[in-house]
Amino acid sequence: MVGLLPLRSGNILVHGVPLQNNLNLVAYVPQREEVDWRFPITVFDVVMMGRFGKLGWQKRPTRIDREIVWQSMEQMGIGSYAQKSISELSGGQQQRVFLARALAQEPLVFLMDEPFTGVDSTTQESTMALIDNLHLKKVTVLVSTHDLKMASTRFERVLLVNRRMIAYGISNQVFTTANLQAAFGDKTLVMDGMAMIDECCPPDEHTHGDKL
Repeated sequence: MVGLLPLRSGNILVHGVPLQNNLNLVAYVPQREEVDWRFPITVFDVVMMGRFGKLGWQKRPTRIDREIVWQSMEQMGIGSYAQKSISELSGGQQQRVFLARALAQEPLVFLMDEPFTGVDSTTQESTMALIDNLHLKKVTVLVSTHDLKMASTRFERVLLVNRRMIAYGISNQVFTTANLQAAFGDKTLVMDGMAMIDECCPPDEHTHGDKL
């Protein structure tokens, strides 16, 4: 979806347009661990990167580009950090910077890779508010998460994957015991909407004849 790997087969269309013809249709928010936060760049400049696909590398930002960047920062509550280095921010603030960068791109598809991992409650709520707002604007949002409860309660549809697609649909159709065991193994126990996985004793570590 982000054009980093070639397609093995098939096609990806966004609103009927081949993705390779306009990668700027898709905005990507990486995991925080994938970013070098020591890089000497300000919050404003990071968010402005979201406009580069529309500007091209030889053009300078216009007044409209700057307005969109400021609006994106204000929406994510980071306008007051515009001239700060990204290394000075907390983990949650850094996450909101990259959400603002993606927002400034004005995409049709929004990809988020584990956006709720290791961030504070304020950032989690800001992220969910952003997702709701994008939904109202008919923007497709794809979120990867290991939080099954959040996936089942906050999203319209769920795709359960483990090397292959196991199930896709509404949560109560996807998060069945059979599907969760197919995804996480036979030692998966489902209780009260939660999946618990017993990983203490892999089969190859059992010793026959042992007694407790």
